[in-house]
Amino acid sequence: MARLVTNLGHGQDAVFVNGEILEDGDTTAKASIGKRIVFQPKEQKGGDWTVPRAGALTAYKKRYEEFLKTGNSHTLNVPLRQVMYVPDNTIDLSCPYALFEMRDLLDEDKFFSFDGRDLRQPAAMVRHAVMEFFDSNKGERFKTYYGYDLISRKVYGHEPKVEGEQNKPVNYPHLAFIPIPNLYPDGRVRRILLAGFGFESETEGELFDDIARNLNGAEIKDNGKPVARLMQVEEYKENKFFDQFYGQSSRLWRSVTPIILSGFNRRGRKPEQLLYRALNQIEIETDAVESVAIYRSPIVPKTFRPMDYRLSGYLNENSRYHAEIIFKRSVSGCLMIGRGRHAGFGLMMPMTKHEHDETT
Repeated sequence: MARLVTNLGHGQDAVFVNGEILEDGDTTAKASIGKRIVFQPKEQKGGDWTVPRAGALTAYKKRYEEFLKTGNSHTLNVPLRQVMYVPDNTIDLSCPYALFEMRDLLDEDKFFSFDGRDLRQPAAMVRHAVMEFFDSNKGERFKTYYGYDLISRKVYGHEPKVEGEQNKPVNYPHLAFIPIPNLYPDGRVRRILLAGFGFESETEGELFDDIARNLNGAEIKDNGKPVARLMQVEEYKENKFFDQFYGQSSRLWRSVTPIILSGFNRRGRKPEQLLYRALNQIEIETDAVESVAIYRSPIVPKTFRPMDYRLSGYLNENSRYHAEIIFKRSVSGCLMIGRGRHAGFGLMMPMTKHEHDETT
């Protein structure tokens, strides 16, 4: 085991290892019981740990050779990646994120806000700003670099357009524009979270970073007239608003914005069944859930009744509820459920252990 311990750090680092031999039949899941917690690495932009990626050993060797020749070891770049570690008994829904604040055009020290019941307008404005960038001359270069098909599916949420046919929405995760309400003091929306649902490959991660970088400082418009400016929060993981929704894992989650269920309530089919279907659609199996509860009224302070939210089109056709979900294992990351989840509906919030204890 000691021979397998390798350290390729940025300087002179010490490595301390403590291990034990498990009995036959033991697994990491069993090792997680009691005082032992097994963490699994997951590549994540903005992760807490920087580790080598493929090709790093060759680069380190060249760096060392350069150091022997010149005494300067910093002239060669090493391919690295960022990872985060999550317990192997956690349902991890994390993805690339970028948090933006909406600021007044004339005074960037002032926030610009929307009514907390109006999610579609800010989400649509930010989405339009992204599409406006890709329609610019600079954006055309990105289309050429990343490919029109990838941008169509992952950014626009449409299958690549076929001449003579209408755009067809994709049936898998893509870029989401999530208005985050300020629950204290007034429930208004002052921030937008850009979430890269389904952005998993290295190329897709680079595309997400480029979108966020070019969205920083962009204007959002109402009927073509600029109304506010987007300012990216650099240390988003340290931001209390981000931490409130995605900075912690929990078994108990409650809806902040209503969950729009697919399908209809029919005789013998309860809305709870439709909620399980919505969870299945984001690849959370029914047997991972301990219990669900449906509500017609707010269950988180400073939020609104489901029927108070302004909807139109296909989202207005289905029933919508608030819900409390208790999972059998902790869930971490961005939990969005139901139709319209790419525009801020079905926004779930993890409850702290204290709140969970009070509930149970």
